[in-house]
Amino acid sequence: MIKALVKSFFLTFIMLSVCFPICASEPPGTVFPDADKVVAQRILLTGRFVGSRDSSGLRRTVRLTFAWSMGIGLLFVGIYSLWGMPMFRLMTEDAAVLDASSAFLPWLVLIPIVGCPAFTWDGIYIGATATRQMRDSNIWCAVSFFAVWFVGRQFLSHEGNVPVHLLFAAYYTHLIVRSLYQTAFYRRAVLSRIS
Repeated sequence: MIKALVKSFFLTFIMLSVCFPICASEPPGTVFPDADKVVAQRILLTGRFVGSRDSSGLRRTVRLTFAWSMGIGLLFVGIYSLWGMPMFRLMTEDAAVLDASSAFLPWLVLIPIVGCPAFTWDGIYIGATATRQMRDSNIWCAVSFFAVWFVGRQFLSHEGNVPVHLLFAAYYTHLIVRSLYQTAFYRRAVLSRIS
């Protein structure tokens, strides 16, 4: 019992240390950055370039932030694809839990690459103080989440894992709508502040 508890605590610590900075786009050489510090740096850099009306600095920050976050996201897609079930086995030996979790592995494998753009844009929009567009993107992504959820609940089975798959689909829709909205409004919401 104690051994399993220590093992679980250790694995949780490692997973949080590795997963928090996934979308933070920390530069090379930093092993386990403090996620709050990394996000704050990206917000401050964006704010700095918007405040100084430095278009090239802002564009470079956005480009590098996306390159790093998506690169790290792809790395974790590969890690989860190759070692997803072995990682589950490190957390539990219960065959029923392992069997149930395998049904959701495809959703978990893709979450870094689906989530990174949304969270990266959030940091850029916060740094640019584009609060109106952030509010609007959150309204639209919430509407999309509940639309998928309620429509799915009406037309899909309520048996087995279907409700959980529907919840994942609604959350993915939420992330994708947020990413697309913020991508579409980037010029108007962020770049327009420096021209």
